[in-house]
This record gives sequence, structure tokens and C-alpha cells, in this order.
Amino acid sequence: MKKLTILFSAILLAGSVNVMATNVNPVTENFNHGNECISRLNCWKFWCVDVKSWCSYSINTGSERPAAVTSKLRGIRWCGKAYYSKAKLYSPWTNFNGTGNVSFKHKLDDNSGRYNKLKAYLIDAQGNHGPKIFEYVYNHNYNSPNGNPTTVQTESIPVTWTGVYRIKWVWLGYGGDSRGVMDDIVIDGDYSANPCKRCKPIIPQACVDTDGDGCCDDEDDYPNDPTKCNTEFIPGEDTYNTVAYEDLWPGAGDYDFNDKVIDRYSVYGKNANNEITDVEYKFVLKAAGAGFHNGFGFALNGIAPSDVASVTISPANPENYTVISSNGVEAGQTEAVIIVWEDWNDIVTRTKNGLYFNTKYGNGGEGYSDTVVVNVVFSTPQTFTIDEEFDPFLIKNGLRDSEIHLPWKGPTDLADLTKFNTSSDASALNAFGNNYVDINNKPWAIYTPLESFEYPQESKDINTVYFKFALWASSNGVSFPDWYIDMPGYRDASRIY
Repeated sequence: MKKLTILFSAILLAGSVNVMATNVNPVTENFNHGNECISRLNCWKFWCVDVKSWCSYSINTGSERPAAVTSKLRGIRWCGKAYYSKAKLYSPWTNFNGTGNVSFKHKLDDNSGRYNKLKAYLIDAQGNHGPKIFEYVYNHNYNSPNGNPTTVQTESIPVTWTGVYRIKWVWLGYGGDSRGVMDDIVIDGDYSANPCKRCKPIIPQACVDTDGDGCCDDEDDYPNDPTKCNTEFIPGEDTYNTVAYEDLWPGAGDYDFNDKVIDRYSVYGKNANNEITDVEYKFVLKAAGAGFHNGFGFALNGIAPSDVASVTISPANPENYTVISSNGVEAGQTEAVIIVWEDWNDIVTRTKNGLYFNTKYGNGGEGYSDTVVVNVVFSTPQTFTIDEEFDPFLIKNGLRDSEIHLPWKGPTDLADLTKFNTSSDASALNAFGNNYVDINNKPWAIYTPLESFEYPQESKDINTVYFKFALWASSNGVSFPDWYIDMPGYRDASRIY
């Protein structure tokens, strides 16, 4: 069964800028969205300029037709003196490093007018008007020194300046009805405007690296720890996901997936090379709808026991039937395995009596669980794919060789393999080659990667609670990968605990 996978896309609006990294992505604007508001949200500034897509104004065709278009550059004459019309377009603040170009296309929409020209200036981060970096004359006293003003001109201005600036384009016009048109702007430099603070410039700071780990303090989550630089949270900061089990494997059981329901949250420490140095795993037992004294552990796929420097668990796990090596991993394994608890009863406090724990209203042994914190420190930084290393499993009723894993994980070296393909298990017969599934690819363990699982009440078959579950399982995770989400037609909320 395929592990559920969710792809995230994000837009970086603002952040700290480091002088050590520039020209990662050019600042661009082609106005193809056709909406001035979108440009303004990205900190472009307009004065007597609009985004239009009318044919006579266009530089490009089809879906690329929209462009920045000025108002008419007519100017006025007053008391014998000519006053030029002006229109202005400002780029977002950009961090330049003295290389690359500023390129754009421009023209007039017609060739009328006595005087028409386009200029470009630098504006520094304090708002001071800087040097002129470009000038183009369309019309001068009714003449066109550079050819037909309606012909598209492509410009490329070499970047010779460093620091944070914005570019101001200014159109000047007198006489006639011409409008300036500009499109396809590409600025080689790093976006350095903060949309959340009225588009103010983000001033780069020199890299201060207190702990000498190659990660600047303003980007270092651990500025005084030379082994770590940043942090990644799974599934998100202070957010839990869930593993849940049916504990009668290889028998079918009542299939309510509340025999063991465990919320998990992980914090991965990384160094300046984006390698993982340590992980903090947090576990909370939400439910135990079984009389078995089940244990819980997890393997670190692809990680040898010697790759682990230390494991600390709080509250500590008694070692009654597992053997733990001096570095905190389980002995006798070729991959690092960590036993979180041997018996769930050791970590819960009951507020009501009952055989089970938080699965039956009024008689379900209601209570709460300790948060068990497991800290794993690696001997050398690791490069595994985050969350792919995590292989959680249930230890059935204190029998160390009886493990129940997710279908795409496990077993460990200490599992009894003779239990496969007995009773309801069909690990060798299902169409997808998964372990711990029946003939219809239905599992004994599930994982909801993005949020905490709302589990069924005692003895309520998950198929009668989550209507898309069977389709998800039988398709090997292709259909309805969001089966556990609260969406119309997905669940019977009255059967959820």
C-alpha cells in the first residue's frame, strides 16, 4: 500500500536576505495575469500606469497580451510654457550584486506627440533618487530619432551597482495622444521587498555566525550550537499525525482501528548542509480499545544501530522483555530500533475505570496519556528522506516477536515471520506485494500523515465509519488518499469516538 503523500506549494512573500546569496531568481513581471492588483501585491508601484490588454497597447499576442500602459502623454501648455505629462512604474526592492542585466520591452501605442521619452533611475533603500541608468527618445519636436515609436524595442541594461534598490521608469510626453507601453521585465537580483510591511525594503545584513557552523545567526534556529542550523517539523509545528492499529493480526479482529491509536509529532534538527543531526519524537496514546498489554516501538529504516549516538526516553520505558543496548537502541537488530513503551498501561492515567481506554463512552476507561518524548542523536549527520525513516509498529501483548507494521514497512529482525500468510493475513497473495494486508489489501495498521486521526468507537468497523477507506485500500492508496479527512460523504460522524 502506498504511503499517503501530500504535496505542498508555498509562496515566499518576505524573509531575511543574506548578502552571501544573490541572483538566485530574477525579479520578473510580464503582466500576463492582466490584473494590476496582483502586481501591487508583489510590490510593483504604479503612477498614471495601468495593466491593460487592448490590442493597440500590446507588445505580445494571445495570453501574453497584457502590458503596463501609461495614461495619455499629452502634457499641457500654460502661460506660454509646456508642461510634460509624466507616468511612473516602480519595480519592487531588489538586492543587486553588480552582475546581470535589467531587460524589458517598450514602445508607444502611436507615433503622435511632439516630445516623448522614457527614462529609468535607481532609487536607494532610503528613498533617495539615484543616477539615471537609461534614456530613450521616441519623439523630439515631431521627429523620431530612433525610428517608428510604435516598434517594439528590447533593452538590456548591464547591472553595475550593488545593494538594495528599486528601478523607477518615467515616461515624459507633450502633444498628441501617445501612451507608453512596457512588458517582459526581467531584473537580475534578489527580491528584497516585504509585502507584509507596506513593501518596505529588506536590508541585507552581513553574515554573523556565532557558532561557526556556516549558518548565519539570523537563519540559524540554534545560533549557539555548532552541530545544528535549522529545524523541520513533521507534520507541522506543534501538529500531530497518527498511527492506528488492529491488534489481532494475523486474525481479522473487529476492524475498528482503535486497539492502539497513537499521535506522533517530530522535530528534525539539521546542520548547515541540510543533514539530520538529531530527532525529537513525541507520542501520545489516544486510545487502547483492547485487553492486550501492547507495546510500541519504531525502526529507523536504513539507519544502522551504530549510526545512533544516544537515545533518551522520558518517561523511561521499563525493560521487562526487550533488551536495550548502551546507546539506547534495541539489541539484535541490523537497523536501529527504539522501544518507546512495553505496555501502554504504564503511560496512562485513568479518570474512569474500564477494560479499554478512551473507546467507549461511559465505560471505556477514560483518561489521559503521558507525552512520551524520544530524543535520538546521530553519531554522524544523516541524509535520509524525512518521514521515510519512521517505521512504527505495535508489539502484541508483550510477545516481542509479534509485530504489526504498516503495509509498506517492517518487519524487524526480531519478528516471527511464520505468522505471515496465516489466518486472514495474505502478505504473499495480495496484488501489490505488501506485508500485513489481507487478500483485499486491507491493512492492520494505518497512518494519517497530515493530521490527527478521529478513530471509530469500540467495535465500529472502520468501513462503516469512513466510507472511502475500502476503496483507498483496494486501490493501494491511489483512490481517495484523503479518506480520513472530514469532507461531505466521507464519514459517519456519529460512529466516531
